Amino acid sequence: MSGLAPYVIAVCAGDGIGPEVVREAIRVLEAVGVKYGHSFTFREALVGGAAWEASGAHLPESTVDTCASADAIFFGSVGGPVDAQHLPKWKDAERNAILGMRGRFNLAINIRPSRVYASLAHLCPLKAEVIGTGLDVVIIRELLGGAYFGLHETAADGRFAKDEMTYTWEQVEHAIKFGFETLRDASQVS
Repeated sequence: MSGLAPYVIAVCAGDGIGPEVVREAIRVLEAVGVKYGHSFTFREALVGGAAWEASGAHLPESTVDTCASADAIFFGSVGGPVDAQHLPKWKDAERNAILGMRGRFNLAINIRPSRVYASLAHLCPLKAEVIGTGLDVVIIRELLGGAYFGLHETAADGRFAKDEMTYTWEQVEHAIKFGFETLRDASQVS
């Protein structure tokens, strides 16, 4: 192991399959640590329905504090069964937890790489003339504006709905700069 202090990882396992996935991700991280001489300290924090049961909030301040003092955050899935979304434990759990984390920590960028390798092209739903001998695309998505954070209205009778999308100049500029920097960095590696 290196002489460096351990990296502190906030572990927000969440609900449903979240704890199982996060547990396996931690095993992978520990294996990487052994191979490359890093060590980790894991601090658990509740989020989603699990947090609601303990504190009455989907994203309690204690979780925010744990995450703020960490070097990184492992975040599992949050939310409950579709037929239980009306219950306080699950109502807006995803919105409160995920959007709360994004807003509190300025988690503004989502990176979605997509590759189609020539050997697997026959399995791709895209037309052959679109993918050619393969496809390598990275989608950069802004996460602090748009429909997630905009106004949402639904008429009582369900015959009208409105989702407002708003972005600030800075939000768009940040995503565009990140995209161009990603492209520049990738072209220097190639």
